[in-house]
Amino acid sequence: MCAISGRNCDCKSCVLRLIEHGKYPYDEFWMLLHQSDHQAPYDYRVASSTAAMRRGELLIPNSFTTDENPQQLFKEIQCKFPLFPDFQPYRFVDHQTRRIGPRMPAKMMLIYTAGSCTNNGQPNARGGFGFAFSSPGRENTRGCVRHALESEGPFGHRTAATCNRAELRGLIAALEYRCFYREGWDGLVIATDSGYVKQGATELVLNWVENEWHNAKGDKVANKDLWKYLLRLLRKYAIHGCEIMIWQTTRDQNRLAGELAKAGAQFETPASWRSIRDPTLNDTVRLAASCGPTKPEASFDEILRLFPKPPDTAIRDQAKSKAQSSV
Repeated sequence: MCAISGRNCDCKSCVLRLIEHGKYPYDEFWMLLHQSDHQAPYDYRVASSTAAMRRGELLIPNSFTTDENPQQLFKEIQCKFPLFPDFQPYRFVDHQTRRIGPRMPAKMMLIYTAGSCTNNGQPNARGGFGFAFSSPGRENTRGCVRHALESEGPFGHRTAATCNRAELRGLIAALEYRCFYREGWDGLVIATDSGYVKQGATELVLNWVENEWHNAKGDKVANKDLWKYLLRLLRKYAIHGCEIMIWQTTRDQNRLAGELAKAGAQFETPASWRSIRDPTLNDTVRLAASCGPTKPEASFDEILRLFPKPPDTAIRDQAKSKAQSSV
């Protein structure tokens, strides 16, 4: 609770508490897998991503700028992940030099996002959003997603559909669809044709938090529930070693996501918020269990035996104790 108002409010301390102790704390199981004698590269990824995204007490994305076409820069290739040998999905991938730290290649992935709204600004407005991280028709991955914009936000407040809200919702859905940092990406580039999303996420949100969600004119910031929710997700990726960047593209370059968003706006509007997750993925303990001959509901010890370099005893016991106490 806020020390001044005695309740959760829009002050900076309440926002920081919501971000840091909300729905997305450290991924305990994933952190556990990297506690070994050879975790230095992982520790470096975390230090690099948090340093790149840190703005005071917040972790926010940087702008991704280039003169190249996204379709030319990020080629679609079939990827292989050492931890999940049977999982070989298609992704839009590029390797670039790190801006912070040793000049070693950083593995980067691109996701196209977009939002759409029919009858924008009218009482009967209907929104939709979409995102794509592979081309349509790939058999082993559902990389093109479309969905209708919900009537309620993530904290239960009813809101009207607008284009800006749909665009922002598309970004959130893309980050939440999978734990992409678990695939080992150093950077995740979000392509959008929305100046509202790009400028808000990379610049304006800092001032909004400082000014208790009022803009430069003194008016209340629209869609503050989504912006707060996004700040949680950005922190989640940063503290697990994956830097988020925003790339403002042209509408033509973002056509695939735009078509998905338009299709999503034709669906029936959901009454309540829904976290959009990949239906092919169980990305907690069950996903790790799929790497070996264990049951989907395998025990903590059974999961750890799948990995060649288990963590040291103290960290293992601490994580196991946390896992058991949360049951």
